[in-house]
Amino acid sequence: MALELELGKDQVLAIKDINNDTVLHFIFDEPDSDEIIKYRSAITKKSVEAALGNKTNEDVQWVQTEFGLKKIKGLAEGDLTIKGKPVSTDPKSENYYSEWREILKKNFAYLIIRFTEQIFENKCMIVKNEAANADFFDGNTAHS
Repeated sequence: MALELELGKDQVLAIKDINNDTVLHFIFDEPDSDEIIKYRSAITKKSVEAALGNKTNEDVQWVQTEFGLKKIKGLAEGDLTIKGKPVSTDPKSENYYSEWREILKKNFAYLIIRFTEQIFENKCMIVKNEAANADFFDGNTAHS
């Protein structure tokens, strides 16, 4: 199977929030190489600063939150409600809520961090010393 480059196509990543048994479908743009390198550099810088005592580990998680929020284009319709009322991330929807990113940042940073780790860090599976082809990986998907 060839690696297909799908420029400009919305991607969807489903993440289950085990705190309330809900699945959120994050609609996003894949990060490009430049964004991945900037993300990894920012994480490394904050990690080193934390190790030296100049920053806290919270700074690393804020970097993850900010980078993730920039890539999230929205959530699937019906994934988010406030007091039972649907909250849409689509500006064309009658339920559009312009502050949806702030809601995610304030209340669901742990999901944004998980999302960010998945799209910026966990993009491949590596197998050492195996003659692996696509069939080898079927059913052996890494879950972090």
